[in-house]
Amino acid sequence: MSAITIQQSAIVNFISATTVTIYTVPSNYDYVLLSATLVTLTQTGSGTSPSATIGNSSNTSAYQSTYETVSLSDITISPQLPVLTVIPSGTVITAQFTTNSTYPTHTGYFLLTGYLINANGSDANPTPPPANVFVGYFYTTDQSGNAVSGVVASFALVQTSVDANAWLGSPVQVTSDDTGLVEMNMEPGATYQVWIGLSSPITVPIPVNASSPYLIPEIIYTN
Repeated sequence: MSAITIQQSAIVNFISATTVTIYTVPSNYDYVLLSATLVTLTQTGSGTSPSATIGNSSNTSAYQSTYETVSLSDITISPQLPVLTVIPSGTVITAQFTTNSTYPTHTGYFLLTGYLINANGSDANPTPPPANVFVGYFYTTDQSGNAVSGVVASFALVQTSVDANAWLGSPVQVTSDDTGLVEMNMEPGATYQVWIGLSSPITVPIPVNASSPYLIPEIIYTN
């Protein structure tokens, strides 16, 4: 499979925005859309979150007819698309707000996770993961320090590094193994949100000079 990348829209005002252009599929390629994410940058006061559909200029809900959202601290995440969606070359992928935010201030942007294929259906420039993708990890334990398996940790990409594309979708769930180990492929210089179950997410900036394996210092979990 070709490299999975994140496509980001411009920053928009969720209170007044109507249609947002996210990504134009390049010539001679089709785009396989895996998921869509709505990220909140600033939000003040109280109110209700916006809702939107993902589509194109001809059909504003062609790729995701319902865009339900759940608020997790400062990031709002949509569910995965139910099936892989192949979008033809030249298509302008948009987000159409069906309801706007009612918060006093509310800004953010859309992210798409997907990959390109040649118009004939073959992979576009298939490559292995780049050398700068490495393993981040932490352990889950009980109060006595014993390993706890089966703990579900969620990772969501918030910010890519300046000079590289993200390779991982958002959110991604990883379950701790018999030793309590949780491992995740991550990118130096990127920022992630990580949370356990329904707990509030923790922002985890990865140092540019981080090397594999990298112990995620902000994550300490005890049962």
